[in-house]
Amino acid sequence: MTDYVRKTGAKALVGGAALLLAAAAQAQERVVAADTGAYATRLIGIGVIDAVLKRPQDARAAGASGGYADRAGFWSHAEGYSVGGESDAKVVYDGDTFSKNAGADLILNNGMMVGFSFGVHDFDATYASADDSGGYGYELDIMHPYAVFEAADGLLAVAAGLGKGDVNINATDGEPASGTREAEYRGYAIGYSRALSDQLHVRGSAASGDLKVTELTGEDSLDVESGALRVGVSYSTEDYLLGTFPLLPVGELAYAGYWGDAPSGDSSFVLAAGVKYAGDGPASFSAAYRYAATGDTQTGLEANVRVEPGPGGLGLGLGLAPSWGLAGGSDLAADLAAPRLAARNDADLRAKADLSYGLAMDGGVLTPYGSWSLAGDDELGVRVKAGAERSWQLGWQPDGDAVRLEYRLGD
Repeated sequence: MTDYVRKTGAKALVGGAALLLAAAAQAQERVVAADTGAYATRLIGIGVIDAVLKRPQDARAAGASGGYADRAGFWSHAEGYSVGGESDAKVVYDGDTFSKNAGADLILNNGMMVGFSFGVHDFDATYASADDSGGYGYELDIMHPYAVFEAADGLLAVAAGLGKGDVNINATDGEPASGTREAEYRGYAIGYSRALSDQLHVRGSAASGDLKVTELTGEDSLDVESGALRVGVSYSTEDYLLGTFPLLPVGELAYAGYWGDAPSGDSSFVLAAGVKYAGDGPASFSAAYRYAATGDTQTGLEANVRVEPGPGGLGLGLGLAPSWGLAGGSDLAADLAAPRLAARNDADLRAKADLSYGLAMDGGVLTPYGSWSLAGDDELGVRVKAGAERSWQLGWQPDGDAVRLEYRLGD
């Protein structure tokens, strides 16, 4: 089976859900529903638990300050994926998913973090075979209560998922396939991160999700069950690679495995090696080569050049990040495995750039910013930082005409 999911939205908490379609007689389209739906349910729990595991990076330090007001946090993220491919039954499908998530949490006196997030997940796609064509999609609202606490010298995060919504089908041959069906989502996820030493860090996550869909009379089951497991180990050192020149080596190894209704034989290993510049001054540079082994092999190159603003966030800040092939996240190679939990990443040339300028204001810093990418997920906005613990962000995304509002407290 040839499929791909290409990351196109902001980093943070990853989204998606299952899409289901067709009456019993439309067996080919049902294959597409099961495969794509299972791919998407894998991404729901994985995205949430990864976001939760990063809040906070160090629960002990976050829980050591002040009263409850100083330990409360609010967050929001948006992320999108392009999904497409051809099933074993020769049904071609193509679509886009977009998820908007917001959460709130609190550090308790014992250092445990508890919270919840709410996500709205939308999908819209088309399909075509030799005999049929049409459209399908979903709209799901999902609530995730979660907790993060210290365990085995690391951080352990657990989350549950419960939601409902509609699956929409628009088959060209009309009824009984066309129409809206009610759907319910239930899932769970668990994640763990730990520093094994000053040089080695490990992070893992697992998630499982079920989508129960109300079928029409005489219709076969459209339910989907799917899950994923991934783990990554990273290496870094403060010893220079080339004598006294401030160039540091980094390495990563990640594994992703899958189970459920979608094809599960595409488990993958991802290996990455790179360097980063650690000199004094506002400029920084990093580059990485990545290799993935699954049913086939893929490679990729990426670079990141940044100029940070001055002290306190004042002045000019800019960045440029071109990449080709297998691109990765900013943390472990396990982040790279996230799109692969759905299917194979494509090998297009990508590029991102951002520009900002921090201006002093009474009690804080006002920073207008803009970001651009070849994928089209551009954004214009403004950030306001008041003191050391409070910040606001308002952004506008021209593609889709979306507005993003974010407020953070005590983080």
